[in-house]
Amino acid sequence: MGTLILKYAAIMSLLTTAALKPTLNLQTLLAFIICASGVAVGAQAMRAKKYIWSAVFFTIAVFFNPVFTIQPSGAQYIGVSVACTIAFVLSLFLLRNIPIRTIASITNQNPGSDSL
Repeated sequence: MGTLILKYAAIMSLLTTAALKPTLNLQTLLAFIICASGVAVGAQAMRAKKYIWSAVFFTIAVFFNPVFTIQPSGAQYIGVSVACTIAFVLSLFLLRNIPIRTIASITNQNPGSDSL
């Protein structure tokens, strides 16, 4: 659920940066949201063993890193924002959450494995 919210937040942030030229403070906030979303979706792709997708989203996280900024020209920035938006939209449909397995309780009636 958390990565789903981050994906939608990144899509909205990317559309905002592509549609208008935000101020420096807003641009830093949007870059932080996109970077955090890229790391979270990249980790989700690693858990799903989709390594190309994880490389794409970690690259997005590096590109929108708010600490070490990369400033391409206006047309290139819009193109990169649109491409990243498409990647996040595709991740909504192609990357599903894999539930993390929990440790079985000793009070569980149906344990997942045999006892030692």
